[in-house]
Amino acid sequence: MPAESRCLGAVILLLLLPSAAAHSNILYDVSLDFDPALKELVTAVAQEHFGLVEEPVRFDYERELLIVQFDRKVELSANVDPSDFSLAGFRDDSRVSERGTPRLSQAERRAVAERVFETLPEPMRREMTYGGERELYTGTFQHLWYRAVDGVLVANEHLEVEVNGITGEVIAWKRLPFFAAQENIRTSPAISGAVARKVAELTFNAAPVQFTPFLLLNRDRPVWVVKVKALYPIYVWVDALDGRIVATGDLRATVPEQYAVGPDIPVQETDFIRNIREGKA
Repeated sequence: MPAESRCLGAVILLLLLPSAAAHSNILYDVSLDFDPALKELVTAVAQEHFGLVEEPVRFDYERELLIVQFDRKVELSANVDPSDFSLAGFRDDSRVSERGTPRLSQAERRAVAERVFETLPEPMRREMTYGGERELYTGTFQHLWYRAVDGVLVANEHLEVEVNGITGEVIAWKRLPFFAAQENIRTSPAISGAVARKVAELTFNAAPVQFTPFLLLNRDRPVWVVKVKALYPIYVWVDALDGRIVATGDLRATVPEQYAVGPDIPVQETDFIRNIREGKA
């Protein structure tokens, strides 16, 4: 059988597998009344950080973190990891400057952000790589450290720090938790980016767009991120081990500029994919 026909056959069989689209992993105004002790401990962590005695007005949820919101005209919130009740960041938008020219150089802004990075546990810091700076809006800059295994970025397991380039204050920082131990993470894909793109095109009856697929890690599994045009351009996460659709829509991950890992990583077929290619599935 010609190679192109075998590839198309594999794509078609992959399309028949069950798929599940991931949710955004963000919920607003969640109730913690089901566990009064949890609510009390999470609240205490946030109150202690800000030196407050007032009760929060709302709890939000973002990727395993609880966001404790206080009543202010602009956001004042603390991020708490409920697995160990550690502070995983905060946001204080009263520190945002309305106008002005940045006074700190890029190196000075990074030094401010690095002071936050240095507060993370040493094992976590060992697995993180500096991902650069970007300007969010006038005078405010975000610095990113992302977790990578074998050079492949682990989606949504990162540290982001927002620095006021005028005053030098930290406006916000957020540390998302790690889920899988490094030794349990597979980084090599079992299908190519081209196969993943074809899966997305056929699944959504979509047209191709000018976009090079790249590889991310979704907890302990590699995924191809591809882009296709259905009614409008969308990102599609395709599991790189079995071809399932994992997520669609927005990018759903904070990715450093110029990140392009994946096309040069060799494909290592699993028995599952090999059986599909050989018509044994």
